[in-house]
Amino acid sequence: MVPLLPFLPILSIFVNIYLMVQLSGDTWIRFSAWMAVGFLIYFGYGVWHSEERRQRAATITSTSKQDKSQAASQEKQRHSGKSAGRGEREQCLRQDKTTKF
Repeated sequence: MVPLLPFLPILSIFVNIYLMVQLSGDTWIRFSAWMAVGFLIYFGYGVWHSEERRQRAATITSTSKQDKSQAASQEKQRHSGKSAGRGEREQCLRQDKTTKF
């Protein structure tokens, strides 16, 4: 429980504003630069370690593995003189429609 609830917090805000106004311009420049560095670190870490990024990376990795295996099987079929069957073509179409980026 805060003593003198409405008055003490308001007084504290005004005292802090007064102290901030007394700071020099060089101090504000340094403060701004360090805040920018802090924001870059904070948001960079958040984006890098986000669940959405991990899901997107997993989707891209699995898609590229599927693409490589499909390309290898098509290459084998070309060398053997066979064309892709209807089932394989439908599978490729289904994968293209469901792939999320």
